[in-house]
Amino acid sequence: LAEARGLAFLHALERAVELAPEDPGVLAAYGTLLNELADYEGAYQALRQAVDRDPLSRLAQAQLIIALEGLGRFAEAREKLLTLMKMYPDYLFAPSELGELLVMQGQLDAALPYLRQAHAARSSPRSTFMLANTYLNLGMESELRRTLAELDYAPGAMPFADAILAGMRGDDTASLQLAKTQLAKTNDPIWRSLLINAA
Repeated sequence: LAEARGLAFLHALERAVELAPEDPGVLAAYGTLLNELADYEGAYQALRQAVDRDPLSRLAQAQLIIALEGLGRFAEAREKLLTLMKMYPDYLFAPSELGELLVMQGQLDAALPYLRQAHAARSSPRSTFMLANTYLNLGMESELRRTLAELDYAPGAMPFADAILAGMRGDDTASLQLAKTQLAKTNDPIWRSLLINAA
């Protein structure tokens, strides 16, 4: 059913592009869906047109960057992220995505300022976990612990922080108990996976 709805939405957007091929909002929506479907070449073409028609669209710019990353054009994505940060200093997508891109390329030290900037807004647990993971890989344990403690802005994410810390301590009993408690409370399959791995 979900797949049928997705196809119907795709066909509707394709028709919208036929009817309004110059509309940057339609092109951006179509490109966004193509990114979600991992059709990065198609997404790039649509989003390039959207940005040409509306260079100030943050959505089109952000989705174009995702398409470039999907195509493996990382240098271009990085340049566009730096430009986007200058255009919209408060738009947290740019530093967060740039930090993640640098981490993916193994440039952990270079990623830190961007990940810290994204985490400082205290609005995205993903950014916080990415920063914590980078600290972990750099062997910066005190910074990792401090960062995870700052997840208090997202109470739903705190059990994951607790699981990471228990794992770092090698406290399998605490990890197992946390997984049991959270599975009973949330029925989130991630906790079931942790229970299976701990068994």
